[in-house]
Amino acid sequence: MKTQKEIFDFIAQRFKTKETMHAAIADLFSVEASTASKWSYGTTILGLDRLKVLVDHFELKPADLFSSVFEEVSFSFMPLDMDDLGIYYRYMLGLAARLEQAAASGQASISFIADEVPIFHFMFYTNLTYFKLYSYAYDMLKFNMKYEEFVERLEAYDLKSVFRRIAKAYERITSVEVWDDYVLDAVLFQIEHMEILDHYADLNSKKIILQELLDMIERFKLTSIAGQKPSGVKLEFFRKDSPIRIGYMLVNDGAESSLSIKVDTINSMSTRDHRAIAIFSRSFRAAIDKSTYVGNGGERERTIYYRNLIARINRAMHS
Repeated sequence: MKTQKEIFDFIAQRFKTKETMHAAIADLFSVEASTASKWSYGTTILGLDRLKVLVDHFELKPADLFSSVFEEVSFSFMPLDMDDLGIYYRYMLGLAARLEQAAASGQASISFIADEVPIFHFMFYTNLTYFKLYSYAYDMLKFNMKYEEFVERLEAYDLKSVFRRIAKAYERITSVEVWDDYVLDAVLFQIEHMEILDHYADLNSKKIILQELLDMIERFKLTSIAGQKPSGVKLEFFRKDSPIRIGYMLVNDGAESSLSIKVDTINSMSTRDHRAIAIFSRSFRAAIDKSTYVGNGGERERTIYYRNLIARINRAMHS
């Protein structure tokens, strides 16, 4: 096991200064900051009961506590079982709360490498989001339920207001996004695939979903041209020339950083491991270096990029 000082040194990485950490830990245990300082330098032993409180409070993982010759990284992962929509609803409530807390700090930022359009942009478009959930549930459960039947199940929950909270919180967080030319491939395939399998009870459903997809891209186009979100915070948008193979997101909420790696359509696994975050941060900077800025500059590049995305949606509408 790591020494007491090493554990406190690890926790200190989440704070701007050690003094700030001492104050936070002193508040946690209702002791003087000088006592917390002595614990952090290992001059006074922290009892087992207090160590357990520290581990729980800072959500420390085994890799944070134990030395190892292997580079072990702990991830949190909550598989979303679409057969139990209550779990999904609680997950989305938690996501909304975390994003709102980050947005409220005024210092939060999100860096996104997108192999699909980031889910945050879907949140203003209920039918489109419902469809993403339906296609995921179909892949996982292989049920024969029509899309409209699944929507009826979703409507039993107050998801629309939660979606709105997530979208509004995201609009208040500075972000940098990197997309490629293939961000629509998955969703367009899913929309067409469900039509081939006769999974729309209403033939108009496909058009409604595609229209929302078109509206979403048009909305993001205007936002990226402005170089800022409706709330006024900065948005930087880049196009990567080569295909993005894995989607991931780096979040800094003003106090600490986290990394979320996309697992499938709606699932991801997350970690606060500083080594993993450092590696993916370097990867993100490398992706930016190899990408073209198409925000409020590069008019020709931007026009061609969005024209191609919109043309693909229009073709799907008329197929």
